[in-house]
Amino acid sequence: MLPGRYGLRSTAGRDDNTAAARPGVKEQVTAERKGRRESPRVTLRRKVKTAAATSHGFGEFVERLAAECVTVWPRMSERNPDQITGYSVSWMTGPTPPVIPSASAAANSPPTCPGPS
Repeated sequence: MLPGRYGLRSTAGRDDNTAAARPGVKEQVTAERKGRRESPRVTLRRKVKTAAATSHGFGEFVERLAAECVTVWPRMSERNPDQITGYSVSWMTGPTPPVIPSASAAANSPPTCPGPS
């Protein structure tokens, strides 16, 4: 066993806050009542993970999410204003078209976003 062999020990506790929060009971009941398989938060997380895994850059990531009616707001570095250090996402819930990240994508007509139903 590697930990014993090299004298390693776990420094992370049970609640190390690295896992995504699971939906609460109210959120699950609301999803079931509305006929959803999963809560909107879980659906949004799945869409973001899929886009991140299949994209080859931030622009493509944003375009893939815009096609899924997800808006992305990049968080810029305070030290290097041209560097993206994170992002926030939200699922569009109205008939407003998604934010189009590039001029080439604007040539296509954006889909209508119904949001979580």
